[in-house]
Amino acid sequence: MSFVFLFNLFCAITDCTPPVSHTSPGRNELSILSLASMNSAISLDERSARSHSNNLSDLRDDFPIVRTSLGEIEGHFMESRGGRKIAAFEGIPFALPPVGERRFRNPVPLTPWKGILSAKKPGNDCLQLDISRQMRVRGSESCLYLSIYTPAPLISNNRTKLLNVIFYIHGGCWESFSGKDFGPQYLLDKDTILVTSNYRLGILGFLSTGDRAARGNYGMKDQLEALKWTVEHISNFGGDPKKITVIGESVGAASVGLHIISPLTSKALHIHGAIMLSGSGLNHWTLINDTFSNSKEIAKRMHCPTANSEDLVECLRHKDPYMVVGQQFHLWKIPVVIRMVFGPVIESNVDNPDPFIVEAPEVTYSKPNAIRPIPVICGVNKNEGALFAASIHIIPFLYDAINSKRDEMISYIMDYDTVPGVNLAETSTKISKFYFNDKPWSNINRDRISDALGDRSFTSGVYKFLQRHSQVAPTYGYFFTHESTSGSSFMSQTLGLRKNEWGTSHGDELPFIFSMDRVSQDFTDPKDMAISKFLVDVIVNFSNDKQPFPQNAVGENVTWSPILNPKYMELLEINDKTRMIPFPYMERMKFWEHLKLN
Repeated sequence: MSFVFLFNLFCAITDCTPPVSHTSPGRNELSILSLASMNSAISLDERSARSHSNNLSDLRDDFPIVRTSLGEIEGHFMESRGGRKIAAFEGIPFALPPVGERRFRNPVPLTPWKGILSAKKPGNDCLQLDISRQMRVRGSESCLYLSIYTPAPLISNNRTKLLNVIFYIHGGCWESFSGKDFGPQYLLDKDTILVTSNYRLGILGFLSTGDRAARGNYGMKDQLEALKWTVEHISNFGGDPKKITVIGESVGAASVGLHIISPLTSKALHIHGAIMLSGSGLNHWTLINDTFSNSKEIAKRMHCPTANSEDLVECLRHKDPYMVVGQQFHLWKIPVVIRMVFGPVIESNVDNPDPFIVEAPEVTYSKPNAIRPIPVICGVNKNEGALFAASIHIIPFLYDAINSKRDEMISYIMDYDTVPGVNLAETSTKISKFYFNDKPWSNINRDRISDALGDRSFTSGVYKFLQRHSQVAPTYGYFFTHESTSGSSFMSQTLGLRKNEWGTSHGDELPFIFSMDRVSQDFTDPKDMAISKFLVDVIVNFSNDKQPFPQNAVGENVTWSPILNPKYMELLEINDKTRMIPFPYMERMKFWEHLKLN
């Protein structure tokens, strides 16, 4: 996997274009494309629709079928880690394909279909420049699908109690991954329902010109459309539309934070609770300031006009989407440092009846009664920056490149080179003194590089969010420090490292919550299994009661108090000796507060 970074570096000094992996349309894609073109209800299956006495069909031995107001949906069966039967409905379209004239526009809801929709395999991944797989362009523009996983024994019962719903928003720099990367086998050991969803990524999901030509935030509105679909139809699957807990990791966590303050989301639905893993609406990268300049750069490379925003958008709307997405690679100055080049933006509310977000989250949090009192779990991992420090470390000559142009390189890597009014040389000097004692970047101080990257990118923003949100709603902070001994490290397997020598990095909690094809999950160490079951319990309990109510590995209740004093916060440290601790790294948090880089 280290080839990924050598490939990226090679492409930085030559003008290569990432390889394109075209996705052949699957059965679902063809069906929905047909539905879009006909603009009317069509049959998605050759079989005729069967009538049922209620929304939930009796379970047959082969496939479960659910009736919704849009039509019938046929799924398949899976098995949870503990051997429970799961009714899985994968690849359900929640909007028309955003292709052709619908590219760079808000999602369009589906119309009803005739017959039975086959939902037996995940839908297409959204078209993406995959940051973890040789920067390959893969996926499909027709990708607005969600999947629903529900305990199979419950779907056949005529019950009055509906289950809580966990809606997961994936991370990936708003550039890669998909809902299908995060499987249900762990969470569905419990009586809960999991929904995973795709949303448009990169330029296709977040192109913005700052005016009516392209207002942006299409990926965020895809998330909202999937949430609205879930609210409307989840009761047919046995879920409670009033008890939907939204969970996300990294930019998925930032997405959750934006939905908390979005006037559009607030108008559309009620969020029961929120869980944010390694991110928040107050991280500095949550909103992108230079999206239009990035759009212009891609337009130039695609031979589109740039003087007029409407002409630019219309030209890109008719270009090959694989080529458009592939050009995003050239927006990164240092290929091993993945910068957010497309993402959410503040929308003007002029001639815009439904803006997703109209002001910076910090502004919203400064206003009285502006934040909905949604209970939250939010926290970070001990070594958030290790994933990014290690990606630099495996190409040793990058240290020399960074040290030779310290101010330019550090400001880019730490993402403050475009912050207005910042003296780059002065700020770089302060960071170098504080973290490295003015010593050059090298293998010797790689842990301090990891600290600096993690603090800037993740921990300082989460710290700020915990301070703000704890004043408006119950807020539970955590600090994840468990290091897997079974090889279940998102970081080490993403980078192709033989073993994890960097601590608990960004994303390392995910293999304990979701079944993931990308990460080995043998859990041969009982401590790993105990941590996994602990996290599952926390998430399911919180989605039920808005409180974690966790137990430790030996079944003892663990006290997890919400944050009461934002100046002296306590978090739950999660490892095999789970306990409450003061917020770590306070001196480092104060350092970033004083820099005022946001």
